[in-house]
Amino acid sequence: MSPKITLVSVNSCEFPTPPLGIASIATYLVRKGVVDKKTVQILDLNLEKKILPKIKKFKPDIIGISSMTQFYPRAIKLAKKIKAQYKKLPVVIGGVHISTAPHSFSEAFDIGVIGEGEETFYELIRYFKKYGSFKNSKLRNIPGLVFKEEKNIIQASFRKLITPLDILPWPDWQLFSPYLSQYLKGRPLKKGEKPYKVGYIITSRGCPYRCAFCSTSVFWKKLRFHTPKYVVEQIEYLAKKFNIKRIVIQDDIFNFSKKRLKEIIIELDKRNLLGKVSFGASVRADYVDEEFCQIFKKMGGTSVFIGFESGSEKILKFLKNN
Repeated sequence: MSPKITLVSVNSCEFPTPPLGIASIATYLVRKGVVDKKTVQILDLNLEKKILPKIKKFKPDIIGISSMTQFYPRAIKLAKKIKAQYKKLPVVIGGVHISTAPHSFSEAFDIGVIGEGEETFYELIRYFKKYGSFKNSKLRNIPGLVFKEEKNIIQASFRKLITPLDILPWPDWQLFSPYLSQYLKGRPLKKGEKPYKVGYIITSRGCPYRCAFCSTSVFWKKLRFHTPKYVVEQIEYLAKKFNIKRIVIQDDIFNFSKKRLKEIIIELDKRNLLGKVSFGASVRADYVDEEFCQIFKKMGGTSVFIGFESGSEKILKFLKNN
C-alpha cells in the first residue's frame, strides 16, 4: 500500500509561482511507483490561510516541507504545529536553507534532505515502507540526509548528482490542481496589455560560478542541462494543455550557451511554436551581447531578469572569487 505524502512549500512571493521543486519530487515518486497521484498532496503556504485542516483531512503518513533561508523560521513553526497535533507524524525538511546550512537542523524536524530531493526522497519512502518509521539505525546509509541522534547532528554522505537530467519526468501540473488557475494567471508586461496564461519551466540545474552570496552552486552544484528536445516538448505540452502564451524560464543563468539556445529555436520551429509563445528568463549581465539579444528575440524572448551588482571592484572581487 502506498504511503500518503503531503509536500508543503512555505516560500512566499508577491505573485503565486508554482513550487516546481516539490512537484518534481512528487512526479518522480509517482513515476517510480512508490506512490500514486491520489496519495500525494501539494500545499502552498503562500496561497493557504489555514493549512492544518487540509493536512487533517488528507491524513498523510509523511510531511515534507521545502524552505528557503528567509522562510526557515516559518517552516520550524509549521513543523511544531504539526507535531503538537500529530506527535508520531514524521516531518522532513528540504530545500535551499537546510542544504546550505545543515548545521541549523532543528529538532522540530525528523530528517533533512540535502540538495536534489528526487532520489533521496524516493529512498526515504522505500525505507519507510520497509521499517514503518525513520527510527532504524540504518537511516545513515541513505546519502543526502541530515538528522539528529542523541542531540548530535548526523550528516550522511553526499549524494551523487542526477545525470543526465532528462531521466527526471516533467513536473506534473495536475498535482497543482487546487492552485492551478492562480499559477497560470499572467501578469501584463506593459500597460494596456491583455491578460494571458503563463507557465514556468526549469531547463537546467547549477552554475559554473561560485559567488559567495549565492546558494545555487551549493544546492545544485555543477551546471547541467536538459536537452533542447526535453525542454521544447515540455513547452509544447504546457502551450497545448493549458493554452499558455508565455513561459518564464526559472534557470539561474539561461544565457550561458548560445549554441544551446539556437538548438532550442530549431526544436521550437519543428513544433510550429516560434512566434506563438513568448519567454522571460534570468540572465548573467556579462553574457548579454548583441548576438544573444538577437538569438533570444528570435526564440520569442521579450524580457530578461538581471541581478544588480555592486559598483565596487573590491566588493565584486570578494563576492565573485571564482
